[in-house]
Parts: sequence; structure tokens; C-alpha cells
Amino acid sequence: LGHGGSWDTHANNDEDQSPLWEDLFQGLATLMALLDDAPGSQGGSLSDETLVLVLSEMGRTPQPNGTMGKDHWPFTSMLLIGAGFTSDRVIGGFDSGYMGRNVSPSDGQLSDDGQILSAEAMGATVLQLLGIDPAEYVSGADPIEGIIL
Repeated sequence: LGHGGSWDTHANNDEDQSPLWEDLFQGLATLMALLDDAPGSQGGSLSDETLVLVLSEMGRTPQPNGTMGKDHWPFTSMLLIGAGFTSDRVIGGFDSGYMGRNVSPSDGQLSDDGQILSAEAMGATVLQLLGIDPAEYVSGADPIEGIIL
């Protein structure tokens, strides 16, 4: 691990960020293997009791700019690994202009009447999973209850 570099690149994204992605995923795989091997407090492994959330406050433009880079974009992706959530699912999506689509808080499916899948909505979802009332900490976003087991 440790290629160095920065995620905030605006040129040569593939070349500059590919090693960073490899480091991230290798680190996550190592973390999950360690959690799998560690005993949890409920009799299983620690991975049965742990949630790992990987996200950024912003994403990158869908198409490269003139220097083969990507600039800031208001939509991003998130990765949830661990206990408490439905697995092997993609939640959300985008339209033909690469703008984020709304999702239904009740089931996580795409819905024009739903809400934007934001960091706030995911924060509310994690709080709900933990048994904490999200309304006390998050305003303007409902938890996506349909992805909680």
C-alpha cells in the first residue's frame, strides 16, 4: 500500500488514480479479513458486528475534460460493507445527463417521487440502523429503510 498521490486530480485521472483505487480496495479487503478473523462480542466474528462506509462528499464528472481528467461533480458513489444492510445491491442511478435519480426511502428503488440519495440520507440510514432517531441529527433526508435488514 501507499502509492501516495492525491484523489483531487483534474488531469490524467486514470493514470494518477488507478493506483489509489487499488490501494483502497486492497486495504478494504485486508480490513474485512482482519474483522472476519477477530471474535465479536455476540459469538460470531467482528465483521458480523461492523459496518464500513466509504464515501466522498463529491464525485467526478462523467466525461473526461480536455486533459483526460475529471472535475468536481455533485453526485458520488458510496460503498457499504458489513452487517445490517441488504447485500449485493446497487441503490440509486443516474439519468441520460448523468444526474442522480431519486430513490424511494421505503425500498431503495428508483422513484421519481422519492428523494435524492445523498450523504445526509445515508447518514440518516446508518443512524436508523443503530437505533438512533435520525430526525435528531439529520434534517431534510429520510433514512433509506428498504436497505436495512
